[in-house]
Amino acid sequence: MYNRLLCFLDSHQILEASQYGFRRKHSTYMALLDVVDKISCSLDDKLYSIGVFMDLSKAFDTVDHSILLDKLQLYGVRGLSCDWFKSYLNNRKQFVQIGDVRSGFLTVTCGVPQGSILGPLLFLIYINDIIHVSDKCDAILFADDTNLFFQHKDLNCLTDIVNDELSKIFNWFNLNKLSVNLKKTNFILFKMKNKKYVMNNKIKINNTEIMSVEKTKFLGVIINENLTWNDHIMLIKQKIAKNIGVISRVRYSMPRTVLLQLYQTLIEPYLIYCNIIWAANYSTTVNQLFIIQKRAVRLITFSHWQCHTKPLFKRLNLLSVQKINRLQLACFMYNATHRLLPVHFTKMFMSNTDVHTYDTRHREHLHLLYYRTNVCKYTARFLGPSLWNALSEEIKNLPTYNIFKKRMSELLLLSDAV
Repeated sequence: MYNRLLCFLDSHQILEASQYGFRRKHSTYMALLDVVDKISCSLDDKLYSIGVFMDLSKAFDTVDHSILLDKLQLYGVRGLSCDWFKSYLNNRKQFVQIGDVRSGFLTVTCGVPQGSILGPLLFLIYINDIIHVSDKCDAILFADDTNLFFQHKDLNCLTDIVNDELSKIFNWFNLNKLSVNLKKTNFILFKMKNKKYVMNNKIKINNTEIMSVEKTKFLGVIINENLTWNDHIMLIKQKIAKNIGVISRVRYSMPRTVLLQLYQTLIEPYLIYCNIIWAANYSTTVNQLFIIQKRAVRLITFSHWQCHTKPLFKRLNLLSVQKINRLQLACFMYNATHRLLPVHFTKMFMSNTDVHTYDTRHREHLHLLYYRTNVCKYTARFLGPSLWNALSEEIKNLPTYNIFKKRMSELLLLSDAV
């Protein structure tokens, strides 16, 4: 039933493009890329930008069954199919068990079944129409993680718009019986570094002022008001340093194969997760992680603390944090140029033939755009075409994503560059 419902939703393009949660060919890094692209382009165009990060209280548990069934019918799930979902949701019971003691049964009157494959998909349908509440904001959704972004050339006008639109969105949540946790909801005024703005108006939801913050955690990545990623890199550095201490204490009692597995479990995931977003940064900033990564590689190979690490990385088949970034960016560009991503990502890039008709040697290359600010110059929109154009046609035309990723990994591993 999940496959049938998903096929129906995809074939009729019912789920909004800005919903990234629990969907095939969608992920957290895409949601972050979308956010960064919108904010950086706004800053480059000298617009003020505000991001509102909303927190919902137990969203999956408060889905109203009658509203959900109405929405299913609205989207075309009718007749026997709708009756099936009604039967699936109704007359469910739950109990609590501690040890051998079990409570009595209570009827579940709301919420999607937890742990089920259908539960998340039904929630996506439930929250799908929030996109249409406001035409003045860009909403980025990841299941119940609701984030709204507004831009305007005048800061006072922008705050007025934000307050008006938040009132509409809060009303939508009330009508759909979803609760906003106003204490955990906050907003960021994004701005260029070393520039100060004074907000005369407060941002409010339901007459409650929401907190202005300089940074917040968005899908596991710390995003700050300047889009510099320093805060996230420092967090990763602290976590990796702690785990390197663990490896250091046990390395004499374990074989190297196990130490490598510990590295891949305790350190590498931090360097990989959404690397395409935060590692596109000033070399001095990312080098902080590279230094601590080299320390870990020396530990698991029992090498001298000052020894050259390039041979060690090659021997262990490990990529530096900088090469991980290039690999993720190259894979993103492969998917974008081969139309394996959501449509709005493929539209981010144009070939030279789309821009001009000059007969040059690089007519088929991706067009390189100019941006004023470094905020834009460290994004996939700017860096992606340069990296892609530098690749050989043989690599760019490899038949599958997995083959391309493997080939790029091999090239980066053999490269003498950092």
